[in-house]
Amino acid sequence: MPEKINLSALREKRDTWSELNLEVMDEDVKSKYLQRKKAVDLYIDGMSPSKVSEQTGISSGEVIRLVHRCSDLNKSGNMAGYKALLPNNRTSDILGKFNKLFLEYPTLESFVLGNYFGDKHYTLEHNMNIRSLHTKFREECIRLGIQDYEYPLCLKDNGYDALYRYLKRKEKEMQQLAIKRATKTSQQHFAITSYGESYNINPIAPYNIVQLDGHKIDMIYSVEVENEHGEVIRMPATRAWLITVMDVATRAIIGYAMSPYENYNQHDVLQAIYNAIKPHKKINFSHESLKYPENDGFPSLCIPETKWAAFDVIMLDNAKSHLAQNVIYKLNEGIKCVTNFGSVATPETRGIVERFFRTLEMGGFHRLPGTTGSHIYDNKRNNPEKEAVKYEISYNDICELVEYLIAEYNNSAHSKLENQTPLQVMARRIHAGMQPYIVPVSQRQTIEKLTYFTEERILRGGYKTGTRPYLSYLGVRYHAVDVQIPMQYVGKKVYIEVNPEDVSHVKLYDTQGIFLADMIATGEWGKRPHSIKTHKAALKRKSKNLDNNSLFTPHLTEFEEDLRKNAKNSRRDRTFANIMQKENCEKKEEVKRMNSNKVKNSKRSNTHNEYSKEEMALIDSMSIEEAYRKGLI
Repeated sequence: MPEKINLSALREKRDTWSELNLEVMDEDVKSKYLQRKKAVDLYIDGMSPSKVSEQTGISSGEVIRLVHRCSDLNKSGNMAGYKALLPNNRTSDILGKFNKLFLEYPTLESFVLGNYFGDKHYTLEHNMNIRSLHTKFREECIRLGIQDYEYPLCLKDNGYDALYRYLKRKEKEMQQLAIKRATKTSQQHFAITSYGESYNINPIAPYNIVQLDGHKIDMIYSVEVENEHGEVIRMPATRAWLITVMDVATRAIIGYAMSPYENYNQHDVLQAIYNAIKPHKKINFSHESLKYPENDGFPSLCIPETKWAAFDVIMLDNAKSHLAQNVIYKLNEGIKCVTNFGSVATPETRGIVERFFRTLEMGGFHRLPGTTGSHIYDNKRNNPEKEAVKYEISYNDICELVEYLIAEYNNSAHSKLENQTPLQVMARRIHAGMQPYIVPVSQRQTIEKLTYFTEERILRGGYKTGTRPYLSYLGVRYHAVDVQIPMQYVGKKVYIEVNPEDVSHVKLYDTQGIFLADMIATGEWGKRPHSIKTHKAALKRKSKNLDNNSLFTPHLTEFEEDLRKNAKNSRRDRTFANIMQKENCEKKEEVKRMNSNKVKNSKRSNTHNEYSKEEMALIDSMSIEEAYRKGLI
């Protein structure tokens, strides 16, 4: 039997009940609620249940039940009040039968919560489902002496629905325990989204804080390869990487770098940072449809105050290429900026640059043939490998598209900037006095060598072996060029300065930082310019094919030939082959310019003062050494 209600005490408590907002209720809910509220108020004011039933149309028994619901205590020890009158109010925190069961058997509640949230004192099962938990719950009720005719075993479902509602309510109340049932990624995201005061920095000055991140472009390009019949055909290559540096205050892209390799490394990161500081250099588009906007699209091209501007703080993710000691040292000591690494696997901390990548893809690459779409099930994906070959999309096309799209992005309205463009906001704030730090001319040499790095080595050689001083780096010997290194350095520690874009030669320094000599690699390694990535790839091939390669002098020519043979079957190999071909062409152009300059400045031994066109063509077709031996220069 329900307990007798003390109406006089209930009238005093009723004054503390909170009124509900009727404006937000649906008409059906509001009508039923007001009917119930009128019945409860009439009964509490002293009217008999029968008369209340006559005036409201609610049965006498239902009136008594509603009054009991309003006077029941919730978990806070307060009366439920008028909110208990809402129809279908199953999510209320009224202490119903299930909660009262836990009051009578306190250990049962600990048993349920311990099993559900993975307390090792109750279970070793991870993320136990509610159906399994209900079986254990029923067994525990029997063990505690609850009879078949008692709650909850008397119910048809043995209290399953009540247990389900109880656990879902507890998930909302016990956040720290509930999040442990989620995936690791969700836990990481949950950890960085908190409540209370936000401590995120929102800069307004340009170049105060920048964000750097890499993105694999959703588009495949193709390269030319030679098949087994000697025919030159096009085949798909790998996707390229884009590493960008974005100014947080203005959302402007201030610099970027491209990488055609399978993944980018610390040198690509430093290249992007270098490009963000050094004034941007325009490219000559090979496609007439691609043009720069009127202001050229980059801060250093349209805002003179940003030339050689450096930033104060750079935000990076936890990728290994970003965490490299060389990168941190160059940022802290070379640029004098603060590095801010976000949480692991939480791109939300760099949400601005992540949003830029989505904008770039949706408004740019996803609209073109050869796109891979955002995922393998994207309906924009339509055999991108075939389209990359059909339309002869090259790596240079990808680079030109990136240059064009970034220039357009910097001149596009941004909702977070009140529909102003990033360059407009940057120019206005700089002209208002928010001047960025400009790298002095005396320190720009440090920025020019930002991508370089140093390695410690031991200088070898000696009279006993009859060898001049040399060093070994990446499995290759390096000798001095036109300089005699004193023998006193043999066996001592020295340092080399390496340019990752060309390791055919390095610079040698002693322990005090004094320059000693230019060191050039022996054999073909020193004749052909090549990046450190290409060098390591050739060495990797050597280790896999010991029978076909020299143990001491692997040849780039053989490596390139091997790539050509495998290009028709391996996308990675044909990508490497294309990169090596590009590096070789660039070096040939450089040697050609050097030959031309030396020819112009040299004096011939005969009576003629100028070369004929035929002689110039002959000189340009050979190396400096060969032209000298033949007496042409």
